[in-house]
Amino acid sequence: MSSITLNDLMMVNVERFHTAAAAWKALADDLDRGFEAINAGALGLGDAWPLGSAAEAAVAKTEDVRAEINAAYSPANRIGQALSTHAYAVADLRGQTAQLLAAASDAGCVIDLASGTVTVPGQLDLGEMTNPIGLKMRRTLDGDAARAWADGIARDLATVLERARGLDDATVGAISANLPDPATGFGRLSAPAVTAADLASQRGRDPEDVNAWWRSLTPQQQEQAVRDFPEAVGWLDGVPAVDRDTANRIMLDRHQDTLTQRREDLQRQIRALVDDDTATVAQVERLRGQLHEVDTKLARLDLNERKLTSLGDRGLLLGIDPAGDGRVIISVGNPDTARHTAVWVPGLGTDLGSTDGNVNRVLNLQREADKATRGVDGDVATIMWLGYDAPETDGSVVTSTRSRQGAAALDSFVNGLRATHGGGDYHLTAVGHSYGSTVVAEAALGGEQPGNPRGLAVDDIVTAGSPGMHTSSASDLNIDAQHVWAGSAENDLVANFANVPAATVRYVSPLAAAGIEGIDMVHGASPHEPSFGANQYVVDTSGHSDYWEYDENGEATESLRNQAKVVAGRYDEVGLEHEASWE
Repeated sequence: MSSITLNDLMMVNVERFHTAAAAWKALADDLDRGFEAINAGALGLGDAWPLGSAAEAAVAKTEDVRAEINAAYSPANRIGQALSTHAYAVADLRGQTAQLLAAASDAGCVIDLASGTVTVPGQLDLGEMTNPIGLKMRRTLDGDAARAWADGIARDLATVLERARGLDDATVGAISANLPDPATGFGRLSAPAVTAADLASQRGRDPEDVNAWWRSLTPQQQEQAVRDFPEAVGWLDGVPAVDRDTANRIMLDRHQDTLTQRREDLQRQIRALVDDDTATVAQVERLRGQLHEVDTKLARLDLNERKLTSLGDRGLLLGIDPAGDGRVIISVGNPDTARHTAVWVPGLGTDLGSTDGNVNRVLNLQREADKATRGVDGDVATIMWLGYDAPETDGSVVTSTRSRQGAAALDSFVNGLRATHGGGDYHLTAVGHSYGSTVVAEAALGGEQPGNPRGLAVDDIVTAGSPGMHTSSASDLNIDAQHVWAGSAENDLVANFANVPAATVRYVSPLAAAGIEGIDMVHGASPHEPSFGANQYVVDTSGHSDYWEYDENGEATESLRNQAKVVAGRYDEVGLEHEASWE
């Protein structure tokens, strides 16, 4: 395991990695040219020297040399790629560290680069800031607030160091895996097969480390892993979207085949019981209940397959699991190549059978956000993320249990998008609908999510029809409050729950039986209220579920357009009811 420190990271000579990478790539090119030369030189050897043991030995030796050179090319090229990736990643981590050090130094903190500890003076000076109305103010912190700010810097430094160590280990692993055997060289051997244990060891790791491991594999190893272990690859954050799509489509076929076989087995058993005079009605009904469950799951999978087919090349299946109510992640557009990506998290009552309507919502959002990028097509991806067990119309909707469970998965998924993106500017937005906004909130709050002290790695948070975000202030979401956007239709009872009589919402909450008059006490203040401190965008739609619809003339509603502007980063074009407050 790597033991580098922040001081090591800041002192490293990145150019040495670039130089080494170039040398290995040059070696690979030389091997490629040597292979072609050997082929040309050996052409016709068998015809020119056709007989005798020496001739046979010469042909065999020539084949061995050709195999050795051919087998050496890919490892040399992979080592060059690993070193090049390492160089750019180290430079990026150094830049992040330098920014954190500068912020701490400017505020008056002292940082020990060997241990990563941050010493806080009596008062922190965060410098001059401009509030939304143009007033310049100086912000200072002392006491617990100063310590909390410094702790945040220390946590961010620890995260950078953890990633640097993971990168170091991954690069060492890539180099070691591709070096020749001292005794036999490269020979005719291909890279070893990826095993189930290899994939199991990646579960729970930081997606950046997973991505570094995946990139250390040969294309043949990646293809083999997808083919042999699609159930593991399909849900592994840090694996590129195209590879996850391939794995999950294999799993979709397998799930359909398994359920089809189960349905046929149940039908045979039911027919046998019907013909059996000793069978009871209860036995038959039990099997019919199981058959109904299988039919329901199979119909839901078929629905998802049809929706993916309708999306064509734009559709990527990033996760599929029919267990329970089901989980599914579908992207419209490739998030690894898009400049803007929105992750849309649904809420109450969502299951594997809700895909059609939900994908239509993210499709509309993608279409309008793509328009907002002014002539650049295909640089927006929107993702319908049902990566958690959404609550039903029972007590689960008024608790935070499901949102906390979903938060860790959402946080990992978003980190995976960051890890697999192809480079350049990348703008990420989380969009939470209904209870989905509480999942986004829990991931953003971060404090109760192990390994996630920094919150959710997005640039903007958008809510629609939110029942609350488990906090009373947008500033608690570990993101600038000016990048928190909330919308609510006037007649959306979920988003405007505080004063709704319990009798009106008896179908939603068992709390009504206890005489509780509102839901704010459960999920916190509604984020569209001015006191929450977020931007409230203009909504012209009606009800709880129409925030992403077109009007009767086929025009995008203002609600849809405003969210699309946020996703595309066109903040100055968003219509607002009120702006975010500033502290």
